[in-house]
Amino acid sequence: MSINNYEKNTDVYSELYLRTNINICGGDEITDPRAVSVKIQQSFVEMPSNDFIPRFEDPRVGYFTEQITDLTSTNAMPYRDVINKWNLVKKTQVLHFLNQ
Repeated sequence: MSINNYEKNTDVYSELYLRTNINICGGDEITDPRAVSVKIQQSFVEMPSNDFIPRFEDPRVGYFTEQITDLTSTNAMPYRDVINKWNLVKKTQVLHFLNQ
C-alpha cells in the first residue's frame, strides 16, 4: 500500500490478492483463476467551498445513485445510498465569475 498526499486530495493505492481452491472460470487475461491480484486506487478529494444550494428532485431530470460503504461504522450493514449532485449555475453567472 502507498499513499500520496497533495494540496487538495489524497490518493491511496493498494493491491489485493484473492485466492481460492475453487476453479473459477476466467478469460484469457487470467493466468491462474485460483489466484488473482487486483490493484485499487482510492482518491479522497476536498469538496469545493461555493454557494451550492440543494435542489428539490425533478422527475424530468432524474438522478444517479451509488452505494458507498462507511468503513468507520460498526453497523452490520454499513451501506448508504447517495445521489450524485452537480453545482449547476446559469451561464450569465459563470461568465461573471470568469471575468472577475
